[in-house]
Amino acid sequence: MWHISHVGDFPAFDIESINFNNNLCHFSNQTKIIKTQNMIDAIDIVNYEKGGRNCDTVRRLKPTLQTTKIAIKNMDPYFQPILWIFQNREIPDANCMAITGGDNIFHIQVVDNEGNWFEAHHESDDDTTEIKIWTSDQGFQTTKDKLWSMEKALEIVEYYYKYQEMLPSVKW
Repeated sequence: MWHISHVGDFPAFDIESINFNNNLCHFSNQTKIIKTQNMIDAIDIVNYEKGGRNCDTVRRLKPTLQTTKIAIKNMDPYFQPILWIFQNREIPDANCMAITGGDNIFHIQVVDNEGNWFEAHHESDDDTTEIKIWTSDQGFQTTKDKLWSMEKALEIVEYYYKYQEMLPSVKW
C-alpha cells in the first residue's frame, strides 16, 4: 500500500492497488473505481435525409467527452434524432446508452450487461403527456416525465461516459 499525502485539492489517501493492464486504480478511502482511460468505445450518430425514410449512421471511435457532448448538442428530432454510446461496439445490445431527441428535449435509456433496458425519468413528475421527440421515419414519442433538458442530458451522459454507470441521482 502507498500513502499519498496531498494531490491538488484532494486530501491525503492510500492506494491499495494499481492495475495498469486494465487502466484501473482503487483508492482505499473511496468506494468508486476510478477509470483512468476512455472506456467508451464508440458513438453512433443516426442521420436522416429530407423525406425522413432513408438514414445512415456515422460512427466515431474512441470519442472524447467533448466530441460526445457536441454530437448531443447537434441532435435534431428530424434529421439527427438518435445517438448511441457504446462501451463495446462489438456488443451493441449491452452496456450502452441511447439518447433520442433534439431541440433541448431528450429521452435517455441505458442497457446493462445483461441486455436489460432502463429509462431515466423524473422521480417527482407524473406527467404522462405524450411528446414526440423523433419526427422522421417511424418516429418516437414518450411521456413528459421521461424527458430531459440539454443541461441535464449532458450531465447524465457525462457521468455515464466517465463511470459507465447510470447517474445515481436520477430514477431509472
